[in-house]
Amino acid sequence: MGGKSLWPVQATILEMPPPIRDHVSAVMVFGAWLGGSHPNRELLWNSIVDQIKSSSIFECNTFDLPALAHNCNITQFNGYDACPFCKAHGYAIGTQIFYAHSPTPSIKKTDGDYLRLSTTDLPRLGSHGIKGPTPLTNIMLFPYQIAVDYMHLVCSGHFKTLIIYWNQLLLPDVFEQASNFLLSITLPHSFGYQFVSIIQFANWKTKMFRESYIGNAIKWCQGKKYMLEQFITWYKIDHSLYPDSTLNMAYLTENQRFDDKYLNKRLITSLDEKFIKCCNKKNIQLDTRKQIKQYGRYFRGLKTFHSLSYERGGNAISYWVSVKDNECSQNHVFCFGEVVYYFQLDNEYYAFLKHYKCLDKSLADGLASVTVPNDLLDR
Repeated sequence: MGGKSLWPVQATILEMPPPIRDHVSAVMVFGAWLGGSHPNRELLWNSIVDQIKSSSIFECNTFDLPALAHNCNITQFNGYDACPFCKAHGYAIGTQIFYAHSPTPSIKKTDGDYLRLSTTDLPRLGSHGIKGPTPLTNIMLFPYQIAVDYMHLVCSGHFKTLIIYWNQLLLPDVFEQASNFLLSITLPHSFGYQFVSIIQFANWKTKMFRESYIGNAIKWCQGKKYMLEQFITWYKIDHSLYPDSTLNMAYLTENQRFDDKYLNKRLITSLDEKFIKCCNKKNIQLDTRKQIKQYGRYFRGLKTFHSLSYERGGNAISYWVSVKDNECSQNHVFCFGEVVYYFQLDNEYYAFLKHYKCLDKSLADGLASVTVPNDLLDR
């Protein structure tokens, strides 16, 4: 029995801002095809196209390369006239078709070309890769509403070519040193992933090329010189939504909740004595008749904060916090610490913190050989 493939048709509402638009809860499934062969275009798309025409305005569509060729009824990506946007013909070297760079831009394909050539019985060389009609011409303005498949073309295409070239060009231990350095970095929880070793890039899936450091840096930094600096300093918004279908700005920015799943009870028990001393110091009245509820995570809007007691924190460091302390011995005002766990007592919520000891040091003390601007020291 041959293998089967799944061809889903999914949609999102353009007016919803990212990352809300891209979250799984906001993605609509319009249809799907499961089978051992490519789907029938008319059977898959006709009903969907009719509903879109009667109820909404279609903005753009994106496909991977095999789906682009099949659904738009154009030449496959590895054939002649494969570009959906221009009339570059390509030329063969052995069994492969290549598209050489030219200082003169190729003639663009237009919506008129798609409408005319899809209904005209022309030889292959005269059709510019447009093989026939497709239901999508009823809702799409070809080729302008075809979004470029960034993940496959850039991440697993161009980026994979670059990393293979670098692997051949650089000394053998360069990739190993780079991997060790990247693996030593712990990114904040909000990044959603951690760096992986680039030594094993040959075994990476497309998703790993997309989510790797360089894959993201190419997309975000647009090839600028200080790619690493930009990548680390930029901040990704969490891809987490309220499970309900209703969203509002108060939830996205202010709503707070706590979670007691995967709580390390052994760690909490081992710190009971210190917890009692801390409560007494802060004048928090403990009563054995009242139950104290502990939590491992705290959510505020789209942000997630872990604690040391959360057992599934992995490499996340979102339990590192800054705390306003008017009694700081070094007059720092803001000090740092780790959240051991969150707890509830008498309908009030608290965080049990491990407070770092402040030192009478400045940034310049750690950078003796570097001149630090005064405006930075003042911070």
